[in-house]
Amino acid sequence: MLHYFLLTIRNIVKNKLRNFNLKLLLKRLTEDAMKNRNPEKLKNLESFLKLGYWIDYDSKSNFFRTKK
Repeated sequence: MLHYFLLTIRNIVKNKLRNFNLKLLLKRLTEDAMKNRNPEKLKNLESFLKLGYWIDYDSKSNFFRTKK
């Protein structure tokens, strides 16, 4: 269930991002959390997705960025 949940979140967010670095970060956070099943890694992923950052699209520069 956790595996499916993390993959679903990763795919939804990944498809909305064009910035390669954000995709790579999200992929690494997800893989680390799933591989190690480390609560700290899961907190990092959760923080990125929900608690700390949100993703903003700047139409002038055609660029996605994270905001705190």
